[in-house]
Amino acid sequence: GMRQRVMIAIGLACNPKLLIADEPTTALDVTIQAQILELMKDLSRRLGIAVIIITHNLGIVARYADRVNVMYAARIVESGTAEEVFGNARHPYARGLLSAVPRLDRGRAMRLQTIEGAPPNLLKPPEGCRFRPRCRFAIDKCTINPPLVEFEPGHRAACHRSAELESIDKPVAASHETIGAVANGGSGPILQLKDVTKFFPISGGLFQAKKLVRAVNNVTLDIAPGETLGLVGESGCGKSTLGRVVLRLDDPTDGKILFEGADLANAGADQMLAVRKKMQVIFQDPFSSLNPRMTVGEIIAEPMRVHQILPKEKIHDRVAELLSLVGLHGYMADRYPHQLSGGQRQRVGIARALSVNPKFIVCDEAVSALDVSIQGQVINLLEGLQQKLGLSYLFIAHDLAVVRHISHKVAVMYLGKIVEYAPADELFANPKHPYTQALLAAAPIPDPVIERSRPRRIITGELPSPLRPPPGCVFNPRCPLAVENCRKEIPALRELGPKHWVACSEV
Repeated sequence: GMRQRVMIAIGLACNPKLLIADEPTTALDVTIQAQILELMKDLSRRLGIAVIIITHNLGIVARYADRVNVMYAARIVESGTAEEVFGNARHPYARGLLSAVPRLDRGRAMRLQTIEGAPPNLLKPPEGCRFRPRCRFAIDKCTINPPLVEFEPGHRAACHRSAELESIDKPVAASHETIGAVANGGSGPILQLKDVTKFFPISGGLFQAKKLVRAVNNVTLDIAPGETLGLVGESGCGKSTLGRVVLRLDDPTDGKILFEGADLANAGADQMLAVRKKMQVIFQDPFSSLNPRMTVGEIIAEPMRVHQILPKEKIHDRVAELLSLVGLHGYMADRYPHQLSGGQRQRVGIARALSVNPKFIVCDEAVSALDVSIQGQVINLLEGLQQKLGLSYLFIAHDLAVVRHISHKVAVMYLGKIVEYAPADELFANPKHPYTQALLAAAPIPDPVIERSRPRRIITGELPSPLRPPPGCVFNPRCPLAVENCRKEIPALRELGPKHWVACSEV
């Protein structure tokens, strides 16, 4: 966040009339993102600077943009005020984007209506309208390139059917598919964490004592079969470390990790080898998590060979079956990762995780690196696989809208500690902890009408260092409710409602 402020200062040094912000908040947490965008909006108004924000985050567009241009395959396909484009989109691509985005103000009742396929290769763009191969409303006339036509003052769209789109765009059947209830919800938890702690010792130098990075500090959670637990928090709060500890990629410093009743905290190599088949991971980056020297088929087959899941002669058919399960063609088994799109690579990562028939998967920012339309496809895939196979997920993410859509329960983490833990709908409708309230207030909703009326409560400061956590409640330096006692005592998790746990003495 401080680095981005420096870049803004550099951009303002020559007193410009126009500031181009190219994905200015993509790598930032939602709280820091809100600080930066509020700063840019304030500077724009005070100094009379025009700002062009280039982003794939529709919530940011809804909250901060006056006018919107939607671009597809190097062409502007729609242009208008934010209210017009979000409220009455006249291009199928713009409408598709809006329906594919999970929303913070909606629960997990319906599947996302996504745009199938992927953007075209611009070396060989389609003839006519470039969105035609992915468009549900394409007709023969779409082989002719449509002009950008103004059909309302200031609102233009490049679509031959824009005038009739409102009447013909009926929700597809998939959008009415409800997301099923938790599988085996009456049985005991498949995973229980009891006071799990992970400290990393850091050398303090020749004459200095060793220091401890308190990455995970006394975390207690549980996940039922067929359930998704969303884990949210700012970067550096310990989310990914907790996922690695659960998988025993890192050994816990203290606490219990009970998987199907067996404690994995001190399990030996032989015991963990058997458990690995039941616990898998989907990584954040589909580009670097696949071996570029192996074909897709070899990548998916490798876990089956290592764990001797199937006889050698049956592996080929199983690879084809897994590719079909994740929505890929069988011939892609012969391709290399660089020949696939980002969404296809992530599907391969999911197929690899499924190859050993797991019961539990850690999804570590599994959709964060994907574009909006591809992200929706992968979210629907994960939900469909959960219903079909009864999988349990630990879903680690910083996108609160995605977490709300996919999760049954949500845990909010801050500087290694769980500060709030509740069923998803309860937590988003009735957040108790000041940090949870700040996260939700900072996350934009892709609707300019709603955004205009939402209160702007921007949390100040940044996450403290886990090397030197604040005394007492770790959130007290940034908390609007902090009192003197918050700097002295560490608040325990208290159940303030049915299954709603909060670590705050002031609520």
